[in-house]
Amino acid sequence: MSFNSTSLTNLMSSITGNMPILGNQDFAAQMGINFNTDDSVQITGSAQLEGTENAEAVAKAQRENFDKSFTTEDVAALFGKEASELTEQQSADLSNLLFEISQENARRKEEGEEPLTKDELNEFINVSVTDYKSQIEKGEKAEEAKNGEVSEEDEDTEEVDSLGKTLSELGIEELTDEQMEGINKALEQYENGEEVTAAEDAKAAKEAKEAEEAKAKEEAKQAEQAQANEAAQSTPQTQQSQPSQGNSGSSGASPVGSSGGTGNYSPVGSTGSVGSTGSVGSTGQTAAASEAAASASNVPEMAEDLQGLQQQKAEAQTKVGDITSQVESKKSEINQRKADITKEVGTDGLSPEQKVEQQKNQTEYDKAKSDYDRAQQEKAKVQQDNNQTNQEIAQNQQSLYTKAAEKQAKSAELSSAQSELSSLTPPSAPSGDDKEAQAAYESAKAEYEAKKAELQAKVDQLKAEEKAIQSEITKLEQKNSNLERKKATQEQRLANYEEQMTRAQSIMDEKMAAIQEGNPAVKEAIEQDEQLQALEGEISDLESQKTEQEQFIRQLDNQIALKEKQDSAVQQLRQEEAQKDFEDALNKAGNPTGELKNPDPLGLKSPFSFHNEREAVDVTDPEKAGEAIEWAREALEQDPNNEKAQAVLEAGSGYLEQRQASAENAAVEAVNNLPDGLKDGANAYIQEAIANADGRNTNDVVREAIADYTKGLLDKDDLSAEDKALVQTAANATAASVKADEQYHKVLEAESEVEFYKAIDELPENAKAEAYAMRDSINALDRKDACQSVTDAYTDIAEYLDKHPDSDLDMQTAKSMFGDYGPVALAALQDESGEMATQLLDEGNYADYEGVALPSLFPGVEPERKPETIPNGGGYKGDTTSLYHNQVIDMAKSNVENFSEKYNEVAAGDYSPYSREWKNVNSMAKDAEGWQNLSDEYSLRITKEKETGYADRIAAGTLSEAAIKAMSEPTLEDLMSGSTEFGLQLAQSSLAEAQSRNTTGLCYAGVCGALRKLGINIGGPSAFCAVGEIDSKYADRFTKFTSADITKDQLKQLPAGAIVVYGSGSGYNGGYHGHIYVSQGNGQETSDHLANVYPEGYGNEYYVYFPK
Repeated sequence: MSFNSTSLTNLMSSITGNMPILGNQDFAAQMGINFNTDDSVQITGSAQLEGTENAEAVAKAQRENFDKSFTTEDVAALFGKEASELTEQQSADLSNLLFEISQENARRKEEGEEPLTKDELNEFINVSVTDYKSQIEKGEKAEEAKNGEVSEEDEDTEEVDSLGKTLSELGIEELTDEQMEGINKALEQYENGEEVTAAEDAKAAKEAKEAEEAKAKEEAKQAEQAQANEAAQSTPQTQQSQPSQGNSGSSGASPVGSSGGTGNYSPVGSTGSVGSTGSVGSTGQTAAASEAAASASNVPEMAEDLQGLQQQKAEAQTKVGDITSQVESKKSEINQRKADITKEVGTDGLSPEQKVEQQKNQTEYDKAKSDYDRAQQEKAKVQQDNNQTNQEIAQNQQSLYTKAAEKQAKSAELSSAQSELSSLTPPSAPSGDDKEAQAAYESAKAEYEAKKAELQAKVDQLKAEEKAIQSEITKLEQKNSNLERKKATQEQRLANYEEQMTRAQSIMDEKMAAIQEGNPAVKEAIEQDEQLQALEGEISDLESQKTEQEQFIRQLDNQIALKEKQDSAVQQLRQEEAQKDFEDALNKAGNPTGELKNPDPLGLKSPFSFHNEREAVDVTDPEKAGEAIEWAREALEQDPNNEKAQAVLEAGSGYLEQRQASAENAAVEAVNNLPDGLKDGANAYIQEAIANADGRNTNDVVREAIADYTKGLLDKDDLSAEDKALVQTAANATAASVKADEQYHKVLEAESEVEFYKAIDELPENAKAEAYAMRDSINALDRKDACQSVTDAYTDIAEYLDKHPDSDLDMQTAKSMFGDYGPVALAALQDESGEMATQLLDEGNYADYEGVALPSLFPGVEPERKPETIPNGGGYKGDTTSLYHNQVIDMAKSNVENFSEKYNEVAAGDYSPYSREWKNVNSMAKDAEGWQNLSDEYSLRITKEKETGYADRIAAGTLSEAAIKAMSEPTLEDLMSGSTEFGLQLAQSSLAEAQSRNTTGLCYAGVCGALRKLGINIGGPSAFCAVGEIDSKYADRFTKFTSADITKDQLKQLPAGAIVVYGSGSGYNGGYHGHIYVSQGNGQETSDHLANVYPEGYGNEYYVYFPK
């Protein structure tokens, strides 16, 4: 029997790391097929068939037997469908999938493995559907070609995957637990030669479910009737003592300390209704919500060790998942309650047309609700799986910590044994014939040999034990990788379900709004329904708990990262993991170091060696690691979407960051190992250096201080040999840390450059072509003829512009008219400062290779291709990267200025909106907007030093107690993790101000009022004025960040008391005054009223002030 490697078995092989077994006789026997010595075939068991004489015939017969066992009804039932719903092709596709599952399970059984799991199959289904959709999108693009022409790209379009198409059309995005159980049962029946009963089982289950639903519906109806009868006999106390209701649209929130009555229904997220959180001190909650809030109102004390921190993180993640499921369930209840109210109110008083319209909206609402509920229920199941995965990841990390410590201890023990072994000195043989001396020598020699053998055995044993521990670590790392992949799949499925729910909720909101607009009685009933208000309150409580847990998770992540850096065993483990990731990324990219710029060695500016054999790169060699990063940077300069280069840069950054952290660990440990007197001297020296740092990076200051201090000690003659060795170790460790830090910052610079390249790639097509013309022209400066060629192009363009002063010469035209050097020559002419022309035309700025033997520059070139010397001339030796950056930004500014001038010129004239002049302006506008965004982004980007390593050590007090005061400025992560006392006061003051005003359009007045109560007085006519006011008057009270530092998504996560200010022109719908508000720490904002944070509504320029 011949087994073809199907798409499923290939995928399963990639997941499990095993290749499918093709034509394996043992596997065939497992399937009931025996190969005889004469190549004939005997089929036994459920696979017993006649007339097959070779493997191909057996495969065909085996499939025919499978198809006879599984009817169309069985196949449809296993995937939750009716046979009548399936086309012939869809039925065949699903049958093929079942057959492949049976094949893979048989192979796994033969290998002693577990059968396919639900997660593995769902991953396969997800890939199939995603690939199909991608193919469809590609096909749609081909259809859009003008005149029906097909491009070369379209001709290469892959054949649409039939299974993916079927799964997508039938809406099969994943298998449920019940479906998986049904498939396993049916396949087991088939393997045992039994009749497959999938269709009968599905029918029985459906009938049982319908009976159960009918019973539940009848019980609910009876309970509702009983409740109505009881309500009719007594008047609720809340109606007897109901307070007066506020104005329509008010938040209804109770002031601080009040008891929050049962006022009007408030929109989602508002406060003060029954069950809502209200404000600080509010008691207007339902009993269930209050109990839930009390049980999770405080996060636990943070654990002291890594093991405990990982466990707390898993528990907090589970709480977030559970709360999310509860919130979504409550929203489902709200949707159901609105539907019930609509039916209870009815359609009395409506015209026939209105009744028809309401019925139509109600039907669509019910369908969307059904979609929401289905997705919500399935999402809740996946969430439970995800909770379990998070727990398994935590347990696995805890095991890794334990094994890392064991390995470090074993390595230290091995190092000690090896040192003892190497220090053994054999006895010297005596001279002469002294028998006593000879006897003593023989005795000493025997003792030496015995000791050496003992130590060698110990070393061998320790090596074996260390290897065994490493093997366990490798298994744990592989398990962690599998768990992370599993988690990613689950989170993608959660996101898919959430998208479905959002889509369904949007439809329900739209239809319910239409119903209320056409039937005011429904609107009034919904607004006054206390059950809805209670549910909204419960959701608000749950959201607060969720926010609290999410903040706790962020704090745990920060603490875990810090603890890991302080644990040398874990740090070594992380470095080894990062090194492997870096090596893997390079291997997938083909180990491309040495392929920088132009593959022609004569065109290279720097003599990087070639790796013609593509040998693996030794990333532990700083030079080789640097080459790899440089290759990735240059590859991404040419193509910012190069996935292999992106992976190399990302993995290289992670590795160099870990290596920097390890080097810092070693340096800190070396200082702490100094004798007390010397260590105290080091701390005092460091403290003084920090005090005089004048804003310099603390890490650099500490490193320099240690280097200076140890150098001074080594110059002295009064140190003991032992102390001097310890000081030398500290000096060496610090020097290594400096080198590691320098290399890490180089990769940070490369990452920053790549972000710049991505921004260029996102320019409008015309603008991008201009930028790329400049890029290619600057890259050509590396050529040996660059100096003369640039001079010639410069002269030719100058003469051309003299003859054609009105010519609108751009970079692309300059390249087509004057060659590769045209764009840089044009840029030099346009540079009024003359600096660029000086750089490009000065021969001294070019490297002269004349007379230099080629072999010394390029040892990897074959001998027969080695001329004696490089021809005359050379490449530009300046910084071409900076040149490119600066020229692109100059181009951006120039294009924006040209557009502005042209716009003002046309705007001042009396031109028709349809005139050629306005058409030209409009065509320039898109490019100008792109150039402006690029210029703004580049101007706002600031290279930020990562205050980690030594700074963390200082903050933890492990290096210098006095230095803690010097590190008082918190990081953005610190500020995001919680509110200060001042921040909480401001949030409470702002909430009270918003509740008191309850207006719109006066956001600045509301925030100013809240700040005045705390002694802070700012003014001005518009909200954006707050930036200048706070910066000039109260910079010492706030820590400021901009939109370059904080994303829009993070605005929803700001702690209570943070002030957000939007610039002019970015107010609602582009209003001149901007916008300002105070975060309440729960996704809500206050100014002159209370609202949900809406980051998309106020533009891209904003400033965030964190209260100190």
